[in-house]
Amino acid sequence: MLDQSKTYTYDSRKITAGDAFICLPKGEAYIESALTNGASEVVRLSRESFAAEANAYFDYPTKRVTLIGITGTNGKTSVAAFTTQLLTAMGHHVLMIGTLNSALTTPECWDTLERIKRHADHGGTHVVLEVSSHGIDQHRVDGFDFNIKCLTNITQDHLDYHHTFENYKQTKLSFMADSPGGAIYSDDIPLIEPDQIPQLKGSFHLKNVSTAIQICLRLGENQSELMKHLYKLVAPEGRFESLNVGQTFDVIIDFAHTPDALAHVLTDALRQVSGDPSRIRLVMGCGGDRDQSKRKEMGRIAEESSRNIYLTADNSRSERTETIIEDILSGMKMAHQKPIIQLNRWQAISAAIKDATPNDLILIVGKGHETMQHCHGFSYEFNDANVAYSELICQGHAKSLPKWSLNQSSTKADVVFISKQKSPQFNVNTSQFKRILKTPTFSKITQYLKKIKGPKVVVFESGQRTSIAQAITRALALSGQCVNVTFNHNESMAYNLTGLTLIDQTEDPIIIQVPIVEADKLVQLLRVISPDHIIVGDIYSPNGCVDPHFLKSMGRYVSSNNDPWALWYSSQMTDLDDHLEGVSHGDINVVNASSWVTYMDTVIKSICTRFNRRVHGQTFNVMNWLMGRQWCIKVSLEGIQTPLYVLEWGKDTVDADQKNQCFQQNAQAIINYVAVQGGVSELLNELKFNNIGIPSKIHVLDHQKNILSDVSRLIKASPQAVHLLWIEGADFHELLEKER
Repeated sequence: MLDQSKTYTYDSRKITAGDAFICLPKGEAYIESALTNGASEVVRLSRESFAAEANAYFDYPTKRVTLIGITGTNGKTSVAAFTTQLLTAMGHHVLMIGTLNSALTTPECWDTLERIKRHADHGGTHVVLEVSSHGIDQHRVDGFDFNIKCLTNITQDHLDYHHTFENYKQTKLSFMADSPGGAIYSDDIPLIEPDQIPQLKGSFHLKNVSTAIQICLRLGENQSELMKHLYKLVAPEGRFESLNVGQTFDVIIDFAHTPDALAHVLTDALRQVSGDPSRIRLVMGCGGDRDQSKRKEMGRIAEESSRNIYLTADNSRSERTETIIEDILSGMKMAHQKPIIQLNRWQAISAAIKDATPNDLILIVGKGHETMQHCHGFSYEFNDANVAYSELICQGHAKSLPKWSLNQSSTKADVVFISKQKSPQFNVNTSQFKRILKTPTFSKITQYLKKIKGPKVVVFESGQRTSIAQAITRALALSGQCVNVTFNHNESMAYNLTGLTLIDQTEDPIIIQVPIVEADKLVQLLRVISPDHIIVGDIYSPNGCVDPHFLKSMGRYVSSNNDPWALWYSSQMTDLDDHLEGVSHGDINVVNASSWVTYMDTVIKSICTRFNRRVHGQTFNVMNWLMGRQWCIKVSLEGIQTPLYVLEWGKDTVDADQKNQCFQQNAQAIINYVAVQGGVSELLNELKFNNIGIPSKIHVLDHQKNILSDVSRLIKASPQAVHLLWIEGADFHELLEKER
């Protein structure tokens, strides 16, 4: 019997001095590590004994709450989420434990019981627990006092662990037969009508919500009261999750990673495109070191429902991505268009978005809510929704203006403006355009823009680097609507200002991205637009210079403008600060930021707050946006807690310095690793010449050799430093594939 006066830990890495180490089967190799970390004793337990001891140690907390266990191949997370939402709406204090908030779908019994005890101690009434086949087989829910058990379905999965489908099936059924509590089988329950949950896309949600309702009814909840809350239900993250920034096609993220789940989501996707498989763009892969037999079947299902398939990586683990893709291809007849193979998942998502046409549906499956991509010996931060959002914004799919032309015919334009003097000799086929308009004067444009109620934000930036205008657009699009207008630096100011008359009479924020090439006419441009907010973005050329005309014009405008306005710029923009000296009116915000990323983050949060948009968690975290853009890749190496940040070298010293400065904060030291093809690279020269990363150490690596093993050794020697790996002239993902 474990002593409740002692502290026990089954993970040797979490041992602190005086803890007792619980050694589970096959854990003998970690005893030495536990003792080194200060373990006072070692207790050897079988998994059955571990469960029994854990229940006793925490005083059987499952008896203090209403416990709902949900098992099945597909639908566990959705049923758990909907049950949690309904019970919460009915006034209960509910804890959900599962895929969305745990490293394991069903955590080790020790962790689960500790969380349930804490929940009960703080007034918790209900716990909804996802129960996986691994969890059942490894006795992680032994001794739990379930009130309700639910089986969603049983289809092929995890044969790498259970070996046969029959073993897998019997494992699930043993939970339903042997654990305490009433049993609910989703296949036996009546379904609600689609119009009762119109906000939820995907027909499979009918079954999931109906199951959640039955669970609540079995627990004694009032049916009529339950039904009043159905309109509030929100699909869990990564479960037929729809992304929308105003694009003309659908983008859906789903966790489907089994043949059955893929078939279901494709059926719903086809229903949305009137059964036309040529309008489905499917991005998919299969996990490595998992059930290999399902890959061929998933390839067959994919080909039946989509004519545009992008095969890519999906947690390849120790297997080569190419090998996994070959297994998927073995199930395809190649009767239609051959799949596009792109090992880099970011580039696969980017390609699908680039190829999409109006009314297409992009379906990105396999990872859903997951935030990491797992490979052999390392993993890196990656989230499908984050990447897709970033690509939609950067490829110009955010809610924007119709395409227009000025005094010339264009097959790409929806609207043509014709000036009075050009009208007689301008021969145009009127049927080609949706609208033909008279070119407005600057005075007319000014009058039109003043009628628009939405706040106007002008962002000045060079267009050389990461766009703060795009980052703001993403932040606003995630919490509502906004309009994005990007000036074309190849066209005249008259052309760009004329297009602004196509903005609808909206109350949504309007983000106008203006390239620095317009700086010589800046005063006139700002007087026509009369923006409520001006943001100075990255106005620097690759060599670090700023157009002096821009600085002078900006000073002249803010000094003479008496309209209400707000201006943001960084405290590091000292040259701009000099030109604004003495300006006493207006709302000038000098952001004291040590890095470009901090400046972006501060400005975005300020803008969102002023527009009454939600600012919380990672939604507006600029690093999240930058990782979605692959501006940097945060890598975790196996057995090493210190992360490695991978950055691309683009022969731009300001860009390199901005990236480096991002990691300077709270860094005792920065260590740079430069992966080159041989010899002394231009990157290495720039790092030394510009003192980027000083004080720092610089290690040159040959990218033909095993980079990560070399970096791992060096990180272990300096675990407190910030480690940056610069890649020059190669794709990081392809380099990693070579290292397998």
